[in-house]
Amino acid sequence: MEERTDLWAIIEKWEYIINVFVFGVPWAIIGAALISGNIFFNVTANRWWAGGNILLLLNTVYGLVHYILSLLLVFEVDLFIRYMKIIRLAVLSQIIVQFFVILLFLARFLTLSFGVFDEDTDAFSLIEVMFLGYNLLLYIPIFIIDSVIVIKEVTMEYF
Repeated sequence: MEERTDLWAIIEKWEYIINVFVFGVPWAIIGAALISGNIFFNVTANRWWAGGNILLLLNTVYGLVHYILSLLLVFEVDLFIRYMKIIRLAVLSQIIVQFFVILLFLARFLTLSFGVFDEDTDAFSLIEVMFLGYNLLLYIPIFIIDSVIVIKEVTMEYF
């Protein structure tokens, strides 16, 4: 039997190496920059996670854990992909629920920020806008990391 020498056969033969250098290494660098930015922001602007604010600390830990899980997915670590399906399913389900919650927060933030304010806008509305905006801003790096997990989980069966 003669071995195929077309382009697709070459890609199939070297697919893991191509995956590592085309997707894995760039994602490792981008993801590390996102997590480093989160840590830098919390250390400098929030003065060490606002003196130990549990929500900010858990947000950073959550981002770091999901970054590690995304690396295992993007690099297609066989042990993780085969034997950790329950963890992958739980993480994917949690991310999807969280995306919907963040979408609701974003809709509320945009409605309050750019909607028509009536004359009786109170201090609570302003505080709510600042709270939602601040939390949405802090969620951007985690949103990108979680998006990579969702995209990889969805496309893994095809590529």
